[in-house]
Amino acid sequence: MDNFERPHEALGMAPPSSRYRPSERAFPERVEPLEPCAADTPRRVTERGRIRWKGRRWYLGAAWDQEVIGLRDGPNGVEVRYGPYLIGVLDEPTGSVRLVPLGRCAPSLHQPR
Repeated sequence: MDNFERPHEALGMAPPSSRYRPSERAFPERVEPLEPCAADTPRRVTERGRIRWKGRRWYLGAAWDQEVIGLRDGPNGVEVRYGPYLIGVLDEPTGSVRLVPLGRCAPSLHQPR
């Protein structure tokens, strides 16, 4: 209700609803999942957010449930990728997973290689 009646200082005291317009871009009904790159070893994440690699279980998080990720050797360990995007690194000596923070903290997430 506030967006239709209450004025907003940043909008010159107009209500936010006066500035709204629907997007001109089409929104797809279904977004196709990303496939691992040809150089990656594919692995399907289990319903508990885990993958198996070299006889060990690694926890990536429930958000990756049933997604197919790719694994490849990288400079800091085994890289975990979703399509061309780096999402984490398996640190084999410590047995831990270092996930890449999403958003502005991870420029490589937005620049596929």
